[in-house]
Amino acid sequence: MIKPCKNCGSLERVGRHCKPCNDEWKATNCKKVKAYKASWRKANPEKVNAVKRAWNKANREKVVDNVKAWRLANPGRAAAIAMRRRAAQFKATPAWADQEIINLMYVIAARVTLETGVEHHVDHMVPLQNKIVCGLHVEPNLQLLTAYENISKNNKYWLDMP
Repeated sequence: MIKPCKNCGSLERVGRHCKPCNDEWKATNCKKVKAYKASWRKANPEKVNAVKRAWNKANREKVVDNVKAWRLANPGRAAAIAMRRRAAQFKATPAWADQEIINLMYVIAARVTLETGVEHHVDHMVPLQNKIVCGLHVEPNLQLLTAYENISKNNKYWLDMP
């Protein structure tokens, strides 16, 4: 038999507590609840990651759809993130590189592609990885090319081009 709450008389329960009183307590102790949850997440990263993995696995289609929607809404930023990841793999991005200008180059490439109907890429003049030389992922090494020009250039540096 469910006993009514001593404070408000409600029969609605959350565990062993009355739901209205529990909600009121959470509202008045919001900072305390947030601090407790943050400390618990910090102390239990393996449990947090397991829950995230389980949720992502159960909602895979939703996650994929959200990522696709974001990429379609932000093509320049998505390209910048992909290129930054690739550059980081080669450890080609120095600490002094201006990421805002680099991101802007990718946004401009996406905008020019939309306006002209011709796909444009941000190209590294000195390739990030080559037999002769390895360039850096920095703003002076970037240029805007059509996709055809960039792909036909391949991974060549001007010294080893025919």
